[in-house]
Amino acid sequence: MRYVMKHHEQIKQLYQLKKEVEKSNNVILVEQINEIIKKVHQDQVVISFIGHFSSGKSSLINHIFNENILPSSPVPTTSNTAQIIISDTENVRINLDNHTYSDLNQYEDIKRVNTLNHKIESVEIKKSSHLFDNGTVIQDTPGIDATFKNHEASTMKFLLISDLVFYTVEYNHVNSEKNFDQIRALNQLNVPVVLIINQIDKHQEEELSFEDFKTAINDNIERWQLKIEHILYTSIYDSVNNEIDNVIPLMERYAHIVETNKAHYFERMIAYIESTQIHYLNEIKTNLLATINVEEDEIDTAYQKASANVAMNAEQSILADANNTQLLLNGVKDIIKNAYLMPFEMREKNREMLETFADNYKVPGLFGKKAKLLAIQDEKVATVVRSLNALIEKQITFQLKEYYGQFSKYLSYPNIINELVFNISQDYVKQLIKQQTSITNDYVLIYSDELKLFIERMIVNQQKNWHDQFIKNINMSILNTNNENSKETVKFDEYFENESLLKSITTKNYLHYYIHVDESVDKLIDRKYVTFEMLDEKPIEISKITKVPTTANENLNLSKSILQHLSDVTYFKTDIEKVNAQIERLNKNITKIVVFGAFSAGKSAMINALLKEEILISSPNPTTASITEIQYGDKNYVTFKLEKDILKSLNDMMLTSTIDVPTISQWIKRFKGKLNQLNAQNRNFAEAIIQNYDLYAQYLENHATIEVNDDEIKQYTAVDAHAAFVQKITLGIKNDFLKDKIIIDSPGTGSTNSRHTKETTEIIADSDLLIYVSYYNHVYTEKDKAFLSYLNEVEIINEDSQNFFVINAVDLAKDDQELNSVIDYLRGELQTLKIDDPIYPVSSRNSLKAYDEKFTIFKSAIEHFVTTTSKQQKIKQINHQTSVLYEKAKALVNDFDQYENQIQIRNQYYKEWLANGPIDLNVKDNVIRSVKDILTEQTTYLKDKMKIQLYDVLKEQINTSSDLSKVQQSYLHAVQQKLNEDLYLIMPRLNKGVQLNFNQVSQVLSKQLEQQEIYEDLQYKEQLLNPNDVSISKLTDEIHTLSLANIKQKQLMNQTLKIELYDEIHQKTIQMLIKLIDMYENEILMLIDDNAIKLSNYIEEKNKMIHQTMHEKMQQKIDHTLKEEVSEAIQKIEV
Repeated sequence: MRYVMKHHEQIKQLYQLKKEVEKSNNVILVEQINEIIKKVHQDQVVISFIGHFSSGKSSLINHIFNENILPSSPVPTTSNTAQIIISDTENVRINLDNHTYSDLNQYEDIKRVNTLNHKIESVEIKKSSHLFDNGTVIQDTPGIDATFKNHEASTMKFLLISDLVFYTVEYNHVNSEKNFDQIRALNQLNVPVVLIINQIDKHQEEELSFEDFKTAINDNIERWQLKIEHILYTSIYDSVNNEIDNVIPLMERYAHIVETNKAHYFERMIAYIESTQIHYLNEIKTNLLATINVEEDEIDTAYQKASANVAMNAEQSILADANNTQLLLNGVKDIIKNAYLMPFEMREKNREMLETFADNYKVPGLFGKKAKLLAIQDEKVATVVRSLNALIEKQITFQLKEYYGQFSKYLSYPNIINELVFNISQDYVKQLIKQQTSITNDYVLIYSDELKLFIERMIVNQQKNWHDQFIKNINMSILNTNNENSKETVKFDEYFENESLLKSITTKNYLHYYIHVDESVDKLIDRKYVTFEMLDEKPIEISKITKVPTTANENLNLSKSILQHLSDVTYFKTDIEKVNAQIERLNKNITKIVVFGAFSAGKSAMINALLKEEILISSPNPTTASITEIQYGDKNYVTFKLEKDILKSLNDMMLTSTIDVPTISQWIKRFKGKLNQLNAQNRNFAEAIIQNYDLYAQYLENHATIEVNDDEIKQYTAVDAHAAFVQKITLGIKNDFLKDKIIIDSPGTGSTNSRHTKETTEIIADSDLLIYVSYYNHVYTEKDKAFLSYLNEVEIINEDSQNFFVINAVDLAKDDQELNSVIDYLRGELQTLKIDDPIYPVSSRNSLKAYDEKFTIFKSAIEHFVTTTSKQQKIKQINHQTSVLYEKAKALVNDFDQYENQIQIRNQYYKEWLANGPIDLNVKDNVIRSVKDILTEQTTYLKDKMKIQLYDVLKEQINTSSDLSKVQQSYLHAVQQKLNEDLYLIMPRLNKGVQLNFNQVSQVLSKQLEQQEIYEDLQYKEQLLNPNDVSISKLTDEIHTLSLANIKQKQLMNQTLKIELYDEIHQKTIQMLIKLIDMYENEILMLIDDNAIKLSNYIEEKNKMIHQTMHEKMQQKIDHTLKEEVSEAIQKIEV
């Protein structure tokens, strides 16, 4: 209890944040918050060892504790985070990805526990130790570049609870882009970082001086602008440069600093969670805006348009449906059923009418009673009919016109909707009356219900014939039955929900939500304890994939025919040149071997071993900055890049600039002082161009090639300041191994130079044999997997290609068992990519001195491929590439035909629209009709509204507190003010109605125009009616001509007299108001007719603009040259 109270406020805010984040489904951040809550709850100091897999993190931790606590291996072993928690008690706990945990007897039991298909995320090893205080946690994380799917996610999750990070890298892989990216991320989190360069015992002073090695590291740290607290060079083995004894003191020092400043960690995490969630929500926002294809400031307008589109699609789906009659009538029946035809006032009029037909009704007077009775009955029936027809007009006719009006834009004759008129006659009202002795309440209700049912049936029957004409009137040709936008507004709903979440987090609103904070850490992070069954461990068997052997009867007949006939088509020039280069090598019996793989894997060292001489530079730093081609000969050449390619790279990297600079000189002048905008690798490239552009500018046209001597080779192959300009280095070596081979040494994938990866991809596509080289202690990373997957996707690696996979530096293996585990690991990973090529374990360093059996087997395999397999392999590759080229040519012709057909269809639409439209002038008549209906509807409702609200005005103005000498003036003024307020609102509604009706009609046409490449905004945004054209107050001044009888105090004091007074004044006033509203309506009707010309002019102007666009598009000529060239070539190819 004491502990929980200590951190209650911190845990409460973290929990509030967690609940807020859960609303957005940001699962990753929720999991991270859970770990942070757990750390704060348990009051821990966490020191983490992070880095790429097999960098020796586990071995280093074992060395610190002087016992084998954690497993270690040259392949990824730590597939979950291991936490050594210093404690007085000892046990092992596993945490699973489904929010459960369990306790084990010992660490080895992890291999045998049946986790029911759930992954173990972390292992907690509670251990007593004199080295650190209780509550100190030493974390060993999965490798950040392992191919296990949960490795990197797990590393990031547990990274956040770190108070100090020992970022551990293996000696040969210090300068990895991945490493520097991760350290930069740690810097952004303000986590102190100690860089450990482990396995320093691998350093060879004769290969590279230790001082130069350190300088290269420090230069990269400075270039990436990284903040490193300390750099330690360590090894668990004796070494001259070993600083392993400094690790524990440094851990103790930082643990003490963290313990005294835990509030800083909490503030750091709150800032991280909020900023990460804001970034997450902003990404959703950006993606939604991109999906919706709208700018943020236009979102409301776009939402309205999308809503209209959804409504339009719903309308069209009804009309296009084979059962459209029934679908429409369902809506009609709903309107009629829901019509409120028998309110209390109507039932009372029914009662008054029915009473005149009852046996007990007494006719006043002595003479002519029969005639009087008939006259009274006719009057009452007429009153009922008038009232009923007024209700029918408001409750049914108006609603049906509005209902059918939404479909008017699809009608050939929209005015048919004006024919919707329903009236009930006196005969119908009278024929339903049943003779009664006297009229009871029950009978009034029965009659009213029967009358309502009769009206409903009458309208349905009358409407059927009209409805059939309506269906025939639908212009089916303009219906678009594609409902692709039927759910368009869903994305808008998601956007607005996302905006509310953004507001909550940015304004810290989440802090104001009440939330119950439980004291149990299990409940806070939603986990529970479970028990698992132990299983016997079984070895994993690797399935075999059988590769189809190359047949010996391949020929180039078809390929030559394809190349011959497509050779004159400039469009395919680059593709044909590549294939012809392969054919030339085939004719010369030359095999092109490309060596690729991760940087510092020993590619150059392996080539040196094959040649039995040190031709290429070998180093733990990325050295091969340019493509190096080694061939038989005695001359060396440098081929330079094109200026336009370098310029494109420079322009692409300046993302803040929206304008491409036309020359490198201008680019240098403009951006020379702005290189701090670039990331480290781009800055390195830009600096190289700036430094030496003047030196090489003369060579940057047409891939200029110059001859160079042996002493100049190093700067062009390994120094980026020069290699940045180089496309290819060609080395001529008098070496018998090269007489029938060309070897390409490629830049490494995954180094800090992103150009290396791109250039490697380009040269691999033009090879006969691929040799992938990986380093024994870093055999297969996520970068390798991504790169090989890409080569698979683009079919560079395919069933016709030949690939060798080399594991270099196997002299580092402890024994054969460890070596076999590395080979099996690589084979298993390759098989996930459907790659089943041979794997060769070698030691290039040792083989440079003398070949062993492994390297001899590898070299013999290359020779065997070159002498026996290579020719047929090349033929298959050439045939594959030319077949792809042939299919590309056919697709080009087919696409062109489809485009040409679309243009013909488009032009036919244009001709029809040029002759008539595209906006029909009848649209104006329909809009005018609709706005007049709106006016009638508005004035009708206003009359009813005034009848009700006038009583409120009466009570407010005429009461016992009123000054009777001024009461008439104040009352009439209040009535005028009330009427004016309502009349002022009508014109804006009419203008809005004009816009909505016009835009609804134009919406269908806009879709049609867009489909035919006409993008014109047809939205009518003008005001048809000008409020200044009508003087409402002048019109309503007539109210003051109304004369009221003298009002006396006694009338207001007596309730009965007051009601009679109110009814009298109400009747007079309403008569005047109805007269004024009718006058206003007539004036507006004339104004609408006078201003209809505005709509006509707008339509004519829009049609004129659209016609101009159509003429311009129809005059555009299609260049048939390319299609004709390709079509002619395809016809000549003999398939």
